[in-house]
Amino acid sequence: MLKKLGVVFVVVIFGLFLLETGQGQAQEAEIIQVKSEAIELFADTMYIPCEDPLNPICEPYPENTAHPDPANPDHELKIANEEFEPNTEVYIAGCINTGSGIHCTTGDEQLDEKLNNIPGGDMMTPDPSYQFKALTNPVRTDESGNLEVIVRSFSPQVTSHIFNAYYVTDQDVSPTTITVDPSVSPEESLHLQSFERTTTTPTPATIRRPRRNRPKGQRFIDWDPKGRTFDIRSLEPITGVEVTLLDNFKNLFSYKKIINPQIVQANGEFNFWVPNGIYYLQFAKLPETHTWPVTMDKVHPNYSLAYYCDPEVKDSENLPVSLYYNQFSIIEFNKLVHCDVPLDPGNNTPIRTPVKIIDFGLNRNTADGSLTYSGKVSHPFTKVQLMAQSTERIVQEVEADKLGFWRTTLLTGLYPLTAKGVPDKIVLRYIKKDLTASQVFEPIGGITFEPLLNYIEGYAYDPEGKIIPEARVGIKQENSDKVIYLATADKGGYFKIGSQYLPSLPYDLVFSNPKNNTNEIVASSQFLAGNQEYLQSKQLNLISADNRAVPLATVAVSSFKALRTGQNQNLNSSGEPIDEQSEETSSIFSPALLITLFLVVVAGGLLIYTFAKNKKTSSTTPSL
Repeated sequence: MLKKLGVVFVVVIFGLFLLETGQGQAQEAEIIQVKSEAIELFADTMYIPCEDPLNPICEPYPENTAHPDPANPDHELKIANEEFEPNTEVYIAGCINTGSGIHCTTGDEQLDEKLNNIPGGDMMTPDPSYQFKALTNPVRTDESGNLEVIVRSFSPQVTSHIFNAYYVTDQDVSPTTITVDPSVSPEESLHLQSFERTTTTPTPATIRRPRRNRPKGQRFIDWDPKGRTFDIRSLEPITGVEVTLLDNFKNLFSYKKIINPQIVQANGEFNFWVPNGIYYLQFAKLPETHTWPVTMDKVHPNYSLAYYCDPEVKDSENLPVSLYYNQFSIIEFNKLVHCDVPLDPGNNTPIRTPVKIIDFGLNRNTADGSLTYSGKVSHPFTKVQLMAQSTERIVQEVEADKLGFWRTTLLTGLYPLTAKGVPDKIVLRYIKKDLTASQVFEPIGGITFEPLLNYIEGYAYDPEGKIIPEARVGIKQENSDKVIYLATADKGGYFKIGSQYLPSLPYDLVFSNPKNNTNEIVASSQFLAGNQEYLQSKQLNLISADNRAVPLATVAVSSFKALRTGQNQNLNSSGEPIDEQSEETSSIFSPALLITLFLVVVAGGLLIYTFAKNKKTSSTTPSL
């Protein structure tokens, strides 16, 4: 009897062992789809039709070719890049700088959602004012790995446009055997695996000039008469102006959804989107201190350093004008026309205002890890400095152009470190330039950028500085509350996330504690501060391009979309939130428990059968 009970017990234990082993093997074979890092596409051709096919800026739209947005056949260009994997589907997104950083979209809500539900890479966070559409999306590369596509990219405000490409690849997240680096402890080596890049890093395509001697072509498109209002004595932009666009009969012009009249921006800029025609400007509202029209003899002679009018703006004798100092005709014919408006302070004090930020952006170059800072400021030729926050050392500086646009790229080897040896924050400083050369201005502080890490390695800590065992570590872009990638730390709170899974745009970490069901947003500087001793001991610089190819954490789940930073919720092993009722139900009817109960029932049946059989045998055996 005892022998049979022992056999049954062994059967039950062996069944449980097989169950656990089978589950472990299933986890080891996990394959997930991952979105690639952003790959920048370059402008190949601007489609600007005009009457003269020999004009080098002219490129009529290709005949018998559909438009990305047939209802709005304007602001179109061809973008391209080379050296993708051959015959690969590539998703196209347009991005613009805004007052809250860079925002990207495919131009299709469902396609945005599809990409956002694939871990890794950038989040699509469309800006309501930005209109983007690709003629084909996704696009398949040719047999040589080349890609080109026509897109429409329109923003009602003049800003920087960026075009990115993404592809989707399958990744095996099974643990693999690796050679242990001397800087990696034996415990850490158990939580590493290797990933190989599935494509070569693309190199920028050569920008080809529009070809001459094309067949004559013509189409009507919408363009933008624009300009800036400025003080004729200080040569600084003036705000508080309301600009009205008039038609050829000098009546209020109404067209589609344009705002007319329009209040100028912080740089004095206005921008109307209209079809071909003849237009005039009028001013519905001026500052009480300024008047218009003006005479050119009152305008400071240095105005031409930054302010101008295109030759399509004509006076009554059909001659080009230098500024819009009176009501002149603006001739729109398939070309963006710019004309600045001088305002006279009279006997009042000339306008002097501090530099204001119109928009900004930061993105990581996924080829070499370098960081590109860009933006637009209110004052022409403003000097923009990149300063290390802790040491106040000027790392790099650049001068904005006459329209206020600026851009600079910081190489990883030049990125500043704190005294503790970890990447520092970057603070932007602005120094206004006096176009009249009469004053020198002190720098003023601007935006502070968190370190945009090239990869992540370290430990998850809670707000009290305690390690979070088996923390779920999410990555979310700063302009979104949704996690784009989710990994799981080991029992010691240790994890790694490789560069190929990080956004090219600013992001935060999210630590989800499985014990108390809380989510904590952690800026990169906070993560670095909590891990500075570890990073120092390993001599790791998480900005450096040299460390981008490190092995990654073993656990990475694709079901991450439910982790949102505004909620404190428990997550299951796939990163999904656990409902208390469903969790209770699943704990009662889990497969492991059902199989265990089944084995117990079988064992019990065998015991009852054996007991009954023995009893029957003993009752029929004659006594001696």
